[in-house]
Amino acid sequence: NVRSLSNHVQIDGNYMLIHAWIQFVNGCKQTKDNQEFIKNSYPIIKKYADYYIDNGYVSTEYKLMRNDSFEHSREGRYWKSYDLITNVFASQALHELSILADRFGDTSSSQKWKTTSNTLTEGINKYLTTEIDGVKIYAELYDIDDNMEFVKGMSWVNWAPMAAKWYAMDET
Repeated sequence: NVRSLSNHVQIDGNYMLIHAWIQFVNGCKQTKDNQEFIKNSYPIIKKYADYYIDNGYVSTEYKLMRNDSFEHSREGRYWKSYDLITNVFASQALHELSILADRFGDTSSSQKWKTTSNTLTEGINKYLTTEIDGVKIYAELYDIDDNMEFVKGMSWVNWAPMAAKWYAMDET
């Protein structure tokens, strides 16, 4: 049983949790207890990974995942947004999870997560990049509640690809 600590749906945290779980799976000692934990927790992680994909949070137009409560220090509020952190961590977590799902023999989930990760990567590269002084950078977000205002940055949000060690990061 998992109880909610807040009424805010912070999707970025969901995929950060999945990303952390994967780091544990890939780095833990192969003890009986660890293997039992992985076996028992995988169905929960699978539900967390699928929930936002299956419930309409991925825009077919923007190929980005919507976050209804993105917590940002800018303006001290929650934003309904298509933001870089949510999309980078979702893309990375789903990419890594698809590899684990193959290892676990869960090929249908693997394909779903790989496809979604690729979709988000495409959306990030098309809609969440911009140029500042002639240099391409990752942008922060689209503010859905403010007529899709594009917020370029520069804040800690712009560093999300490095924080997630995103597999598709443009290192230039």
